[in-house]
Amino acid sequence: MKNNNLKYLIAGTGGVGGSIAAFLALAGKDVTCIARGGHLAALRENGLKLHSDLKGEHTLDVPAYTAEEYAALASSADAYKADVIFVCVKGYSVDSITELIRHAAHKDTVVIPILNVYVIHFPPPYMVVRYKEIIRFQIETASGTAGMCHLIYEFIN
Repeated sequence: MKNNNLKYLIAGTGGVGGSIAAFLALAGKDVTCIARGGHLAALRENGLKLHSDLKGEHTLDVPAYTAEEYAALASSADAYKADVIFVCVKGYSVDSITELIRHAAHKDTVVIPILNVYVIHFPPPYMVVRYKEIIRFQIETASGTAGMCHLIYEFIN
């Protein structure tokens, strides 16, 4: 994986995913956003807005799709396969993007789960199982630690 041409897919372009997408896009990276409802409509109509004390105010034009739309594209053309997939959905929405990950990933894709899971005490067993599914998917389909090293190098440079 040549790290200056990586394709990034952000599944869940809310607060966390939107910030990751914006900083990557601002750095000139190839970023695609997955969203739904009002977030998707806003991305398509107004672009991705970044309000940052560090980087200032920006409106970024990034492609935005539903999970279903992008899964269909990625199934039909390798050009839509992502090198890095950030999973930034709420924990209870993981099931809604597992098919997206299966279709959008190639054998070297690195999947990075940044799940928003809020619970009072311990995560319910269902959440632990879903989180383990994403990790297992990454291990089975991606280059694991080596892929993470490439990603860390990408962010440093």
